[in-house]
Amino acid sequence: MKRAQLGAFFTIILIALTLRPPVASVGPLLSQISANLGLGAVEVGTVTALPVLCFGFGAFFGPFVVRKLGLHHAMFWILLALFAATLLRGVDGYLALLVSSIVIGLGIAVANVILPTVIRSDYPNLVSSLTVTYTMTMAVSASVAASIAVPIASIAGGWRPSMALWAIPMAAALLVWFPHLKGKEPELPQSVEKVSSDRRAVLASPITWWLVAFFGIQSAGFYVLLNWLPSVLVSYGLSESAAGGVLGLATIIGVPFGVLLGPLYRRLRSLSWLAAGLSVFTLAGYTILWLAPGLATVGAVVAGLGQASTFPVSLYLIGTKATSQAMTTRLSALAQGWGYLVAAIGTFGFGLLHDISSSWALPLEVIVALTALQLASGFFVGRPGQIQAK
Repeated sequence: MKRAQLGAFFTIILIALTLRPPVASVGPLLSQISANLGLGAVEVGTVTALPVLCFGFGAFFGPFVVRKLGLHHAMFWILLALFAATLLRGVDGYLALLVSSIVIGLGIAVANVILPTVIRSDYPNLVSSLTVTYTMTMAVSASVAASIAVPIASIAGGWRPSMALWAIPMAAALLVWFPHLKGKEPELPQSVEKVSSDRRAVLASPITWWLVAFFGIQSAGFYVLLNWLPSVLVSYGLSESAAGGVLGLATIIGVPFGVLLGPLYRRLRSLSWLAAGLSVFTLAGYTILWLAPGLATVGAVVAGLGQASTFPVSLYLIGTKATSQAMTTRLSALAQGWGYLVAAIGTFGFGLLHDISSSWALPLEVIVALTALQLASGFFVGRPGQIQAK
C-alpha cells in the first residue's frame, strides 16, 4: 500500500475514533454518574436520550456548516469542539455534563454527515475501502469504550477521567487533520440558485427517500438491539450478565463480515441484492427473537450480523448516490437526520409498546415488519443510478 493511502486510512481511523466512544462510554458509567451528581431518573434519561436526538437534529446543520466554513475547516472545528466538550465533562456539576453531551451529540452529528463527503472529495479512489474502515472502526471503538469504561474508572479514580480518556484520540485527530487546512480556504459559498437547485434535486429524487427508509430503519433496529436486547433476553430466562454478554457478541459479530464485504461495493454494478440480502439476516434474527424464545441467543447474533453489515452499505450509498460534493452533503444530512430521528422514535416506541402490551411479542412483531420494509428499501436504493442536478 502506498504511503498516501496509508496516510488516508490513518487519518480516517483517527476521526472515526472520535465519533462513538464519547457516547458509548456513558451507559456503563451511569450508576457512578448518578450517584456522584445525585441525579434523578429524568436527568439520567435526558443524558442517555440526548445523543441520538442530537444525531438526528444536528445532521440537518451539516450543509449549512460546510457552506459557511468549507469542508476541511468544518471538520477541524468539529474535532476541536468535540475535544473541548470531552474535557468539559471533567467539570463538576450536572450542567457541565448536559452541555458537553449536547455539544458532543451535535458535533458527532455534523461529522457523521460530512465524513462521507470528505472521503469522496479527498480520496475518490478509496471510497468503498475507507467507508468500511471508518464504520468498522466506529463499531469496534464503541464496543471497546463500553467494555473499558468501568475498569478505567476504577483505575483512574472515577467516571470523569474514564470519559476524558477519549480526548486523546481527538487531539491526535486534530494534529493529523491540521495539514489538510494548508492552502485550502473555505469553499466559496454557492449561489442561492445553485443551493436551491441542489435541494430540489435531492428532495425530488426517490433515491433520497428510499435511502432515508433504509438508513433510518437500519439505525432503529441497531438502537433497539443496543437498548432493549438485554431486557428481552432476561425476560426469556437469561441472567443479566449473560444477556450483557450476548449483546456484546451481537454488536461485534458482524464487524469482520463487513470488512470482507467492503471490496465488493465498487465491483458490483448494483448493490440491490447485497443490501436486501444482508437485511435478510436482520429480519431472520428479529423473527427468531419474536417466535422462538428458546433460540433467542441465536436470533440476537443473527440480527447483530445483519445490523453490522448493512450499516457500511448504507453509508457507502450515501457517499456515492449524488453527483456533486454539495449534493452528497445534502443527501447525507437528509438521510442521517431523518434516519436518526426514526431511530430515536423507534427505540422509544419499542419500549412503549412493551409497556402497553406487557409483552415483548408486539414490539418484536413491529420491528420485524419494519425490517421487511428495510429489505425492500435496500433493494430499491441499491439499484444503479444517481441523483442528478436539475
